Amino acid sequence: MEVAEEVYRSLKNGSRLLILAPTGWGKTLPTLVGVKAFIEENRDLRPVFWLVRSLSLGRRIKEDAEKVDLKLFLAAGRDKSCNLKINGENIDPHKYCKFFRFRCEYYLNMRDLKGVQEVAEDYKDLLELLPSQCCYFTQERIFTHYSIVVQNYFRRRHYGYLAVLDEAHNLLMPREKRVRISEISEAVASLETTTLISKNTIRSLESFIRRASVIPEENAIYVNNYVKDEEREELNNLFLELLYKRRLPE
Repeated sequence: MEVAEEVYRSLKNGSRLLILAPTGWGKTLPTLVGVKAFIEENRDLRPVFWLVRSLSLGRRIKEDAEKVDLKLFLAAGRDKSCNLKINGENIDPHKYCKFFRFRCEYYLNMRDLKGVQEVAEDYKDLLELLPSQCCYFTQERIFTHYSIVVQNYFRRRHYGYLAVLDEAHNLLMPREKRVRISEISEAVASLETTTLISKNTIRSLESFIRRASVIPEENAIYVNNYVKDEEREELNNLFLELLYKRRLPE
């Protein structure tokens, strides 16, 4: 168990450790053994955050954690744990939580945990056991009852002594979001029949769409070159208004 011993020594010394090994080599289990040895001596430093690119990997990590008797919780981001979104509200859960959290009935209803930390193993359990309370923030209220918390790289971590970055090379990959030009065109067309946006802003968006439709895919186009600052602010204000009313388009 050379890897486990090295993990333990690194944690005790407060140093970083990089483990390089091919897929399937078996890095998870000895790392967990080293982590367990450390947190048994330093229980106040729980939980250890185990960061992954996909929560689907958490199931495998959970199986190995059970082998060494470590209590693990699988934590989700807002996309998977926002009660409003799960219950069919048309919102961006990240933006809604940032701007309007204090009018959310689920957030305001967070009270008694009812001992869920004794039985909950992941965010799905919380949604079932406490359906009227905010799942996203309830997760954070129970983290210290677990030895390991598995979550995505980009879910917030507001405390923690130790983090394990699983498959850390994925952090070098750019984060992208694709939107079809046809979808943007449909959105702009729907605005043309309303008074929500000025005609100048609509014309700027249409100019951007025409240009984006003809340039090669590998080339870059910057929306700032087509939409003025005051027009972007107008669009942002519309977004916030629709978000507040929970009326974002599908």
